[in-house]
Amino acid sequence: MDNLKEIIDKIVLETGKTKDEIYKLISEHKEKLGDLVTEIGAAHIVAKDLNVDLSSKEEIEKALPVTTPIKDLVPNLNNVSIFGRILRIYGEYTFQSKTDNREGVLQSLIVEDKTGTIRVVCWNQKVTDLRNANCKIGDPIRIIGAYTKEGRNGECELHVGNKGYVQIRPSDISEADLPEYKIDAYKIKTIKGNEKDIAIFGKITKKDEEILNFQRNDGTEGYKVTVIIGDETGEVIVNCWNELAPEISQFKVGDLVYINGLNAKIRGDGQIELQSTRVSKIIKLDAEKEVKVKKELIRANNIENIELEPLQSINEPNKMVSTKGIITSIMPIREFKRNDGTVGLVRNLIISDGTASIRVVLWDNNAKKINEEDLHKQLKIIGGYTKKNDNFGLEIYCGNQTNIVIDEIKEELKDLGIKITNINEISSETEIVNVRGVITNLEPIREIQTKTGETVELQTFNLNDNTGKIRVTCWRNNVKKLMNFSDNDYVQIINAKVKINENYPPDLIVTNSTVLIKINKKPDEELGFVSGNKIAEIELSKEKIIDLDEIKQGEKVIVEGTIIHLYDRPFIYYLCKECGKKVSIDSNGQFICPTHNMISDADSLLIFNFVINDGTENLNIVCSRKTAEQVIGMDTQAIISLIKESESDKAPYMYLKNKNFIGKLVRITGFARLNNYLNVIEVSASKVDFLDHREGANEVLKLI
Repeated sequence: MDNLKEIIDKIVLETGKTKDEIYKLISEHKEKLGDLVTEIGAAHIVAKDLNVDLSSKEEIEKALPVTTPIKDLVPNLNNVSIFGRILRIYGEYTFQSKTDNREGVLQSLIVEDKTGTIRVVCWNQKVTDLRNANCKIGDPIRIIGAYTKEGRNGECELHVGNKGYVQIRPSDISEADLPEYKIDAYKIKTIKGNEKDIAIFGKITKKDEEILNFQRNDGTEGYKVTVIIGDETGEVIVNCWNELAPEISQFKVGDLVYINGLNAKIRGDGQIELQSTRVSKIIKLDAEKEVKVKKELIRANNIENIELEPLQSINEPNKMVSTKGIITSIMPIREFKRNDGTVGLVRNLIISDGTASIRVVLWDNNAKKINEEDLHKQLKIIGGYTKKNDNFGLEIYCGNQTNIVIDEIKEELKDLGIKITNINEISSETEIVNVRGVITNLEPIREIQTKTGETVELQTFNLNDNTGKIRVTCWRNNVKKLMNFSDNDYVQIINAKVKINENYPPDLIVTNSTVLIKINKKPDEELGFVSGNKIAEIELSKEKIIDLDEIKQGEKVIVEGTIIHLYDRPFIYYLCKECGKKVSIDSNGQFICPTHNMISDADSLLIFNFVINDGTENLNIVCSRKTAEQVIGMDTQAIISLIKESESDKAPYMYLKNKNFIGKLVRITGFARLNNYLNVIEVSASKVDFLDHREGANEVLKLI
């Protein structure tokens, strides 16, 4: 029927609606679908909605848009039309719009045609249309005016928004046009325990009598009903949370059900459980034939091969998880008394896997399995449970049903998937890094006083790889982590904190969550470690000191030489905050500026000089501020404290001298400047690298 007037007359005749009402409905569809449909096509759609049969299948197809096979769909298409069969229906999900804070709702379907399957996401009114149409798994469906985009898993999705249109069970689509109807579900025995978004079909064999009502840490209420569902291959425990709990409580033992949107997990004892998600949906099915259930709960075949989640992906409370990480902190075990009077045990610790850190709470028998000697070993958790702690954030609880395994750390840590960062890649955008390299210039532990008056231990060293060098600092109890390390050891440092220094290269800080692992065998070049000599070859070519007479003031200089003299002068000077001039200190400890007289406070400047010789000539080196701190191995405040404690301005001079500073081979990177007093070129150092002193001595002996 191709005459618009005839179509409208027939709709009016069969429905009793007025022509104005029909024209209004036609206009609404035309406005939504635009060029996708003609006015006659829109009239056919109105007739279909009102159950008015206008024409043959061929005539209806002529009026409707051309459909695209699912296999040909790609992201970023508009005005897409498909038809197929509903394979899965997920639950409705209500959300808050980020743009206008309005509440919205979406619902997903899996639709299949003879060429493939696709996830279809329906928004707002289209969800209401699905609900009103009482759509079911297996129903034919036509979608008009949708658009495609790339989903979270990288696959193409079809979205039906305000301009789209959904038809459920269109009469013009025959069974011959559709794929064979089937139930898309796992056989229970085939579930391994690490699957996401799975569906099962079976009979309820056991069910909680009542809904468990509990309060979450944020004060909201949660709900849970546990059922056991079986098929001819076995049974599985299904935990139905929140929205699904009241739904499944309406079912009874013996009902045949289909549930999709489930995630599989493995408990510590190897038992497999399925957990509902916010989009899980349960459907009661009419049994076409009796399902004979095999009465046996399925278990994981080998918990050693369970797929473990990285810590950074664990971000939701009230979920069962299996994961692993390095133990970076262990708290003492403690006893507590339960409400029933029994005594329990609990121990807290921190684990890290290079992607994130998380607090782990061990209860009773699991608490006794860990002791102080397990620090820096690997902890594997099978079937832990996440909970939100108001003070510590998300935690993993390990009760009696959780299996924990403690292993020695493997040198390469490949099984943890830790990404190693090259030293030259560390920047201000980096907060936490994993690095490896060779330890050089490992300083002895020393005590310093903080600004708050606290006395703490400090130890520093340089870490070198084939891309560069970085300073590493250990404070307080973390210095114990260096007890078994020495110069030239190869080390992996996991979870080091990057400290950004303005106008200077960054440092690394060893925190409570940092792990240092010694590599016992000497790694090959592929591992990325090189000797100090090879590091030198990577840098700019060095100058001979004798040739520096020709260099211009301000030019960059790289020289190597042996330290032959350290100037016995004060290392700390004080400058006026207003004019920057050097200030003196009177007998009362008051700062005196030559311009501003008595001042209440002053800036401290760390600066010292030494002389190097490369066999051709002597060269004066000036070290100040950050460079001086790195050379000495103490920050300015610590050096001031050292001077105060010893009551001598010579304390830093004696400190360097006692450390055999004189005689060391160094590479100086800096800028040439003129010493006006001596009328010679000297170098203001921006970087000082210590090399093997034996190499330095040999080089000087060859050249002198």
